Amino acid sequence: MTAKNKKTFMEIFVSELVNSMKKAYEIVKLNKKVTEEVINSEESTKFAWIYLTAPALVYILYECLYYKTISMVSVFLLPALSIILSIYTIHYISIKFFRGKGDLCKYTRLIGYINSIQVLVFLNILLESIGLANIFNLVYLVISVLMLIVTYNYLGDAYKINQQNRIAVMVMGYALVGVLMAILQNIMV
Repeated sequence: MTAKNKKTFMEIFVSELVNSMKKAYEIVKLNKKVTEEVINSEESTKFAWIYLTAPALVYILYECLYYKTISMVSVFLLPALSIILSIYTIHYISIKFFRGKGDLCKYTRLIGYINSIQVLVFLNILLESIGLANIFNLVYLVISVLMLIVTYNYLGDAYKINQQNRIAVMVMGYALVGVLMAILQNIMV
């Protein structure tokens, strides 16, 4: 391979990132073929975890550097933590109480890809630094709605849970996470 044909780490990373965001878009459109490709690819795991954690970490770093404070850490850490807790809670309730047959790693990849929309957090940093609106809450709301839709479908397809039980799993799981997050928020603030 010649020097001209060699790609840098950053070029490869950006290329993979763009490709994974295209896949995330297809998942949100409920494209079963792409969903299966993502959840069955161990390569997808790294981007799922990047999407789950990086935006919160970048925002915390931004707060520390720009405002020289960590007072807002919980505001950005708690949403990421709630999504991760939701993944484990929904999986556990599905398996333990509804005899679901799903795979935690596959479900983590799926929800991680849905969280790719959190790259808008970087746009939020830019907008906020020039004095414009904060879109963090709007982005998180959109992610939450998309998670509900994709989780509902995925529980039926992968966990083999019927329609009524899918709703029960989601209500129980998200209610439990909501209570845990309220407790954590009171502790951290």
